[in-house]
Amino acid sequence: MRKLGKRIIICGHGASGKDFLASKFVEKGFTKSISKTTRPMRSGEVPGLTYKFVSHNDFLNSVEKKEFFEYTNFNGWYYGTTNKSWNNSDIFIMTPRGVKNIPDNDREDCFIIFIDIPRDVRESRISERSDADSITRRLLADDKDFKNFNDYNYRESNPNFNADNLVEIFANLNWLI
Repeated sequence: MRKLGKRIIICGHGASGKDFLASKFVEKGFTKSISKTTRPMRSGEVPGLTYKFVSHNDFLNSVEKKEFFEYTNFNGWYYGTTNKSWNNSDIFIMTPRGVKNIPDNDREDCFIIFIDIPRDVRESRISERSDADSITRRLLADDKDFKNFNDYNYRESNPNFNADNLVEIFANLNWLI
């Protein structure tokens, strides 16, 4: 059940801290959208909690049934937000392409946080985790995907941002109600 009057969308490069920030909102009682993806599961991810991991064919069947509010293909894998999740969640993680797919009338009810930390920090974080993609390919794909990205309301560039403080700030703003 949605808690906010507006949706918070977290957008950022790989290993920027999107999931970490989203988890802090969840700790405060917000509902996070669980996207469907065809990407292989990483070590430590939990099906149904991190993502709903589905086959390529299952994803395309959902597209055909018009079950998605938005979906995109990134690095050869599909990611998507179902209509049900869009209507029942407060917190979303999206790519710039996902943000671009939000219709204007729905975009008015969204607050987009762009986590834009330095590339060297992201590269170090990616190298420390088990990823389904090579570091170089992921960084190059992010460079391409985020080129000229400016559709956000707030930009965080500190790699050591205080997620608890951000949640408190955004959860208490009048525009959320």
